[in-house]
Amino acid sequence: MGFGSSRSTRIPLLNARHRAARLAWVREWTLEDWKRVAWSDESRFRLLHVDGSLMIWRQAHEAMDSACQVGTVQGHGGSFMVWGVLSWQFLGSLVLVPTSLNVIRYAELLGDHLHPFMLYCHPHGNGVFQQDNCTSHRSQLATAWLDEHSSDFSVMNWPLRISDLNLIGHLWDVLEKGVKAHHTTPATLTELWTALADVWQAIPVERFRKLVEFIPRRMAAVIKARGGTTRY
Repeated sequence: MGFGSSRSTRIPLLNARHRAARLAWVREWTLEDWKRVAWSDESRFRLLHVDGSLMIWRQAHEAMDSACQVGTVQGHGGSFMVWGVLSWQFLGSLVLVPTSLNVIRYAELLGDHLHPFMLYCHPHGNGVFQQDNCTSHRSQLATAWLDEHSSDFSVMNWPLRISDLNLIGHLWDVLEKGVKAHHTTPATLTELWTALADVWQAIPVERFRKLVEFIPRRMAAVIKARGGTTRY
């Protein structure tokens, strides 16, 4: 009948207030306007990634068959967080965050990595920085730093529950798939970081420029969905 076993689609959980905020945020900018935006985000990568939603087909007596099992270890073998930024012009460096991205580390990251990137991409101060609303991003320390450098670039007002419109999320998928396709499976966190950095550096310019070019379509899709989630 055409049905198959599959995982449910993961989407942001939206209520009426979130939908209204998403719809109000939609910008009817030109492509040239979107080319001025620097998109940023963090993502955590585990040495051993086990998807708890993995679906298999088996008979009742095959539960302990090796072909029907997925091995696990405590803490997934270790993990770390990475931070990245992209714009139409360039893909910024992939930054390793060994532990959590707390308030102080994020402020240091802005100064050490974001600021040089924005000055290089938008030397005339017309760049726009995008970040989400996590605690470290909205801290007094980070806000003060961004206010201090407001002459170098502006900060985009980013509403809640709109992560599906952040372009850089697509590159996390590229990293995960790239590491899985790597010629050797990383056995240590150091090897995992090396594999991630290699995949990141190999992302072609056309890949992230195409993401920017599709922004007007994303905005149209949000309007059509009346602020709801979209296929993006």
